[in-house]
Amino acid sequence: MIETFAHRLAQKLISLSSEDTVTTDDIAVVSYGIECLLNLCIPFFFFLIYSCFTHRILGMVYFLISFLFLRNHIGGFHAKSHIRCLLYSTIYGLFFLWLLTLPILPGLYIKLSIYGIILAGIAIGKPICQTNMNSTRARMNSYITIILECLCMICFDKIWHFTTLSTAIFLGSCAAAILYIPGRIFQHNT
Repeated sequence: MIETFAHRLAQKLISLSSEDTVTTDDIAVVSYGIECLLNLCIPFFFFLIYSCFTHRILGMVYFLISFLFLRNHIGGFHAKSHIRCLLYSTIYGLFFLWLLTLPILPGLYIKLSIYGIILAGIAIGKPICQTNMNSTRARMNSYITIILECLCMICFDKIWHFTTLSTAIFLGSCAAAILYIPGRIFQHNT
């Protein structure tokens, strides 16, 4: 469904182009880009609606930034189709945004301990590279990302006293780290 829509839209957009030498590869690239954009926008729309109702829009933004930065560096599970990706992403993201609304939030030392476990897990398991980046570079990027997110979380928690935003960063990292586990076990694409 999404593939068909993206393909038709790509054909329409390319037909509006002034270039005469459009190949099927051009259509495939534009179609894939549209699919990726839809895979990002549709879950985001649901996250935005939910965050508006729960008055946690800023928390959602920090959650998504934290999740996406770490996920891009460590890799993880990918659904086999775009529909599954949309469904899984939406449910998974809404679950973590729901956790953000709970009154019982972990303390800073528990969060730091879990960050240590995430860091150790990445050190042992190495990132799942989705690009041609070498493993050492990908591992270094993941370490830097985890450390920066941890420092941001500490600043929000201890300096600015925004524990909800601190927890949003923490939950984003946890969500990315949880997806890393089945990605490492089942996908074997290092």
